[in-house]
Amino acid sequence: MTHPFLDLAPLSAAHFASIEDRVARLLSTEQDVVIMQGEALLPLEGAIRGAAGAGTTALNVITGPYGQTFGNWLRDCGATVVDLAVPFHTAVTAARIREAFAEHPAIDFVSLVHAEAATGNTNRS
Repeated sequence: MTHPFLDLAPLSAAHFASIEDRVARLLSTEQDVVIMQGEALLPLEGAIRGAAGAGTTALNVITGPYGQTFGNWLRDCGATVVDLAVPFHTAVTAARIREAFAEHPAIDFVSLVHAEAATGNTNRS
């Protein structure tokens, strides 16, 4: 059995490049646009791995399982990670973030999941 949405031919590199060009024009940017085929966590992991590394001190706010995963990626990159964990049924407060910065002034990277899909938790001030 076939399905018109599930049985699509893979996109060629040229097709991906044309989509990236159109997105760049839409966003009025001359910067590179990268489109990845995969689940949503793929570009998130790529962003963390591209931005953090040895010498980075990261505040990793954990309000659910995705926050834990982000911390693991940061550690894998060689970053020094300061975890700020709260119970998964609560959100982190701005006061807790301020305290973490005061206790760890070397923090130069923050990882925070705004909306934890697994818990339904949303972090907002």
